[in-house]
Amino acid sequence: MKIKIGEFHFTECWDGVLYKKLSDYPNISEWEIQTIYDFMKYEASSPPDEVDKYAWKFGRTGA
Repeated sequence: MKIKIGEFHFTECWDGVLYKKLSDYPNISEWEIQTIYDFMKYEASSPPDEVDKYAWKFGRTGA
């Protein structure tokens, strides 16, 4: 799963990408950092067969 952070209309997941809208772009709040971190933890906890469906951009290719 890729994460793109920027000035979007809203936050959404689409086609293997999380588009994260910042409320005060280009500044990022502690809350927004936490939600990105929580999303990364959730993705990392997916079962290996689910993880392997995505092209990971976090420096690993599956479990």
